[in-house]
Order: sequence, then structure tokens, then C-alpha cells
Amino acid sequence: MAKNKKSRRAMSKRGRDFFIILAIAIALLAVAIDKTALKPMRRRIVESKQRGPDGQKYHGKTFTVVNIVDGDTFDLNIADGENSTTRIRPLGVDTPETVHPKYPPMYYGPEATDYTKSLVLNKNVTIEIDTVSKSRDIYGRLLCFVRLNDGTDFGVTLLKNGYAYADLRFEHGRYDQYTDLQLKAVKQRTGLWNKVEKKQFPKWLKQKYPTILELRPEPDNSVHSN
Repeated sequence: MAKNKKSRRAMSKRGRDFFIILAIAIALLAVAIDKTALKPMRRRIVESKQRGPDGQKYHGKTFTVVNIVDGDTFDLNIADGENSTTRIRPLGVDTPETVHPKYPPMYYGPEATDYTKSLVLNKNVTIEIDTVSKSRDIYGRLLCFVRLNDGTDFGVTLLKNGYAYADLRFEHGRYDQYTDLQLKAVKQRTGLWNKVEKKQFPKWLKQKYPTILELRPEPDNSVHSN
């Protein structure tokens, strides 16, 4: 009887080992398939987005900004349907509101709008259609990344200088980069992050990241003297 028990335990152990080895083999096979088949498929899906109607019309092309609505919305000198211009909403950034019909301008909103004007108004910008986000929002605005005439990323420039919040509501291809830039601006008290209070946040930021100001260091009020 003891021998039978030992035999069954040995067979059970061999069975477990077999399934472990089988699971490892399947995992390795999945990785191989991903490298040989799925990645090219994903690349084709990505490329197809940029080859769609908006991609063909705008991606990688340069236009002139002819009108500023606020810090994160402006118009390009190219017709869009029945409109004589194309209204765009740069991805990944949200500047404080200045033109909301029901509310007064938010803290740092006028400064953000003026800064955007200095960067892009009457200047050339290059449009980059994202491979993750949709290309249009619910208002029909073109969602895209914007590259300034000197080659820098518009969203990066706003975030580094503290004129915008990194928009945490929607996925896009530069989500992690933009989030990291925001955290750096908070820790350095850059731009709006120097004095903004939680009550001045946009509603979505209060919900998504209510504790972000805990990362902001206390202001240096020391007086230096010779």
C-alpha cells in the first residue's frame, strides 16, 4: 500500500511538472507569435489610423494658426467640411478655461491663453495624428499633437512651463511623458503650480488626482542677505 501511495505521489508530481513545462512552452510560443505576427499587425493598425481621412489630410503637414480660442484650442488655415478653418484641440493638455459661457476665467487661464498666442498665433505648426487616441472629439475638433516651428512639442512646452495640466482623462501616445512633465512642474512650483489651490482645479483633476498638491514643496520664504 505504501508503495502505491508513493507511486501516485510521484505520478502526481510528474503531472504537475508536465503542466508547468507546458505552460512555459505556451508562453514562449505566444512571445514568438507576438514578435513574428502580432507586432506587424499592430503596426498596420497604427499606420491605418494615420492613413485615414484625417491622417491623409493633416498628419505630418504644416499649417498656419489663424485664430486662438483659448490656451488649448485654436484654428488652422485649412477648410474642414463647411468651415473655412480647422479647429484643433491639442492632445494631452488642458489649460484653465477662459471662455466658458457659464463661468468666469479660471486661475491662470488668461496667462495660458496669452502664452499660447505667443507660441503659435500667425505661425506655422505641424500636425501629428496620434496612433492611440481618436482623431476627433465630440465637438468635431481635430485631436492631434502639435509641433512648433522650431521642432518642439507644443504640449511639452506648455507642461514644462506650467501653463497647462496634463490631461489624465483620455489615453494617448504621450500619456506617460506628459504625466511625468506635470509632476516635475509641480515639484518645481513652475507656472500655475506655484500658487494654485485645489479649489481652482478643473473638476476632472479634483476627481482624478486630488492629492497632487501634496507633492509640491513648501515655498522658500527665506530672506538672503549679504
